[in-house]
Amino acid sequence: MIVVVVPVLLSLNLDFLARISSIGVKGLIEIQLREIKEKQAEQQKTLDEYSAILANLLTDQEQFHLRILAQGDAEYTGRASLRAELHRLRKFRLIAEVYPQRINTIYDTIVVKIGSYVKITDMGRRFLAEMDRIARE
Repeated sequence: MIVVVVPVLLSLNLDFLARISSIGVKGLIEIQLREIKEKQAEQQKTLDEYSAILANLLTDQEQFHLRILAQGDAEYTGRASLRAELHRLRKFRLIAEVYPQRINTIYDTIVVKIGSYVKITDMGRRFLAEMDRIARE
């Protein structure tokens, strides 16, 4: 049994081994990962704090645009405030432009399918899910 465990332990990353508080063998390998769990809890707390801050930085209109993009597409009428809102969402990497279209070409008074110009990113989807989770708490 020791012959099998030693090569396995030697093949593990030393950084990983430094995080393990104890290893025991009783039919099954038992590994306590207390330090990793504490680090994950700390990271979750930090994520919650930053998500709440970012949620409060976005205007209602910016959050609305993000939700529209997550659901599909909609027609929008170009205006300066729309372009500014989309630029802010892109700056936060919550949306991305759809090549070859550009946010700056959503000119005043023209009606466009917004999904032809921008799309929600994976980060934007995760952000919406996090906002929903915070709202439920």
